[in-house]
Amino acid sequence: MDYQAGTLEFRQPKEQRKKILRVTPVLTKTLASAKHCAGESEHVFPGPDGKQMTKDALAHRLDNIGVRAGIRLSSHRFRHSGITDALKNGVPLFAVQKLAGHSQVQTTPEYAHFDLAAQGEAMKKLNMGGYE
Repeated sequence: MDYQAGTLEFRQPKEQRKKILRVTPVLTKTLASAKHCAGESEHVFPGPDGKQMTKDALAHRLDNIGVRAGIRLSSHRFRHSGITDALKNGVPLFAVQKLAGHSQVQTTPEYAHFDLAAQGEAMKKLNMGGYE
């Protein structure tokens, strides 16, 4: 995590390359304030040995937090929620694709979850079906 630039670097296991993503100022501040938990590790979420936490270990921690909060929690749910919120708020599909790190734009809409109310809002904006 580069706190000054507001970017997060991670490696894509499938592609064997690193990606750098911009992080919101609020998340940057939150991660910076939680940095003391990582000790001297360069990783935002280090494992007990200070090295990069495995995907399974992170999933287990999120699951435990979710159980205590009474909700289902996972990193993938955060991803789906972020993509859905971005699209609902009018962020262009191609911009969301880039933010999500999808190589093909067709992948991005598969992450979005629109309920009936959101569908109705879209129909209003498009002036479809007698909506005013």
